[in-house]
Amino acid sequence: MPDNIPPDPSRPPAPPAPPPGMPEAPLNLPPEAMVAEPRPAPNTMYGGEARRPVQVSRPDVPRPMVARQSGPPASVWGMIAAVVGLLLVLVFVATRGGKKEEPVRAAAPEPQASEATGEPSGYAAYVARNKALIQKRYEQQVLTAEPFAGEAPLAVRPAGPLLSPEGDPQLAALAEALAIRVRIMSGVQTTTRLGQTTHTTKGEFRGFRVSALEKLDKGAVSYAEVTVVTPGKRTIKTVNRVLQALEKADLAGVLSEVQAAGLEFTPLPAPPGQGVFRVQLLPVRPWGRPVDAGLLISDREVGAVALDAPVARIAGSLPPSFRVLKRKVLVGESYRDVFKITDAAGDPLFYVYEKDGRVWGVTVVSPLFRTASGIGIGSTLDQMRLQYPEVRISHTAKGAPVARVAGIEGSFILQSDEKPEVIAVLVGQSPEIE
Repeated sequence: MPDNIPPDPSRPPAPPAPPPGMPEAPLNLPPEAMVAEPRPAPNTMYGGEARRPVQVSRPDVPRPMVARQSGPPASVWGMIAAVVGLLLVLVFVATRGGKKEEPVRAAAPEPQASEATGEPSGYAAYVARNKALIQKRYEQQVLTAEPFAGEAPLAVRPAGPLLSPEGDPQLAALAEALAIRVRIMSGVQTTTRLGQTTHTTKGEFRGFRVSALEKLDKGAVSYAEVTVVTPGKRTIKTVNRVLQALEKADLAGVLSEVQAAGLEFTPLPAPPGQGVFRVQLLPVRPWGRPVDAGLLISDREVGAVALDAPVARIAGSLPPSFRVLKRKVLVGESYRDVFKITDAAGDPLFYVYEKDGRVWGVTVVSPLFRTASGIGIGSTLDQMRLQYPEVRISHTAKGAPVARVAGIEGSFILQSDEKPEVIAVLVGQSPEIE
């Protein structure tokens, strides 16, 4: 503005001009907006101190509402988020360390025939099902037939003894011992009526036909009756284990029939303080129709296949209806021959393992093959104990029970402790338990 124009008293005085070099504040912003601007770098022109822009009061511009921050600055929020994240990581690691997760295992594939080794699928499936052949030696437990002994009180019927005070309890205990064996061999039928349970058993053991009945009230036997018909048609009847009736029978005659059936009548010591007579029936020889020689499991043989015999002679020693399949099986770092023996329909009968050109072991998987006492696939442990004076039980590394008896150089593989039933018979050795 020219200096010769007089000032207008109605207008506010103009602000003083800023010093040279000082940037002018933008006219389109309110003065308060300048506060948020960062300080400029120190200027030596003003004694090294940065100066704020001059704020000018402008009455013609309304004062805006200043937005205030509602929380800490962004840098503080970033630190809080980092700390929270670190805490979550520590908690996760601590919980993971306290409980280990089990790895997810894929389902085992069905065993198939190996093209490289020519291993038959039937043999692979057999090995997969019977891991009990992987043997680890545990302390053995010896089982005897003593728990199956017959027991009768030293008493006679109210009308008097049929034989004598000593003979009646012996025949009554013998009848009980035979009844126990028939229950094991044939099973028990159970019926319940009006709250009373009845057990009935009918069957035969070595030519002795037995019919037994028990009535139970609240789990306790209230009435027991046993009738035995001997091979010579003698009849023995007991009620509550006391001899009640005899037909054509005497003690000597009955004991002669017991001996003819391949059994030994052996009295056992009575428990202390109990007035009872106990008797054990021990088998001394097999009974019944002999097992065919081609199906017999004996000391070191299965049919015509014997341990240590040359494997080259296997095919010539078998019946014409049997078939032989020779395959290679990898054992450790070497292959061995395994011979799968089947019937005419292709069903497996047994497997022969080779070592150094000779029969090393035979595993029977068919119920056609039996021992001379009739034990084979499907037999129970109790049935085995009735036929052998001692049965030795051990367990494999997988916990499966294995039974061994005198006279058989091998093992009876049982399904489980809960279901001790023979699922395979091994004579000799096999690669699975080498």
